[in-house]
Amino acid sequence: MKKRIYITIIILSLFLSTCKDSKKMEARVMKIGKELVMMETKGDFRSNENFLVNDVVNVGKSLFNLIQTLKPFDNVRFNVEKGDIPYGNGSADYTLEILKQELNLKVRLKYDSNYDRFHLLGFLT
Repeated sequence: MKKRIYITIIILSLFLSTCKDSKKMEARVMKIGKELVMMETKGDFRSNENFLVNDVVNVGKSLFNLIQTLKPFDNVRFNVEKGDIPYGNGSADYTLEILKQELNLKVRLKYDSNYDRFHLLGFLT
């Protein structure tokens, strides 16, 4: 009986820990979205400026240029979903939606534990 109680406690602890970690990751992805739209204030892009967004390995010039053309980002909303977009190849861990008026920008992200950062796998509008 004691063994069953210990196993139940361990399983519940693992479950709660996983949920907590998932919420932390979602908060990190949300912060990435906020930093991405702040790129509109940057004047130019240099490929070695990987610090443009703190939690991303490399932003990439095409996303930077898109952000520049879509500015300003007034009244922007963010949505984070676990998993890939329905028509993606399933390799994204999270999908970040940046919503502004009639714009719906979806960014596919994959977490890399070696860097403790996210890779941007692609985006679409």
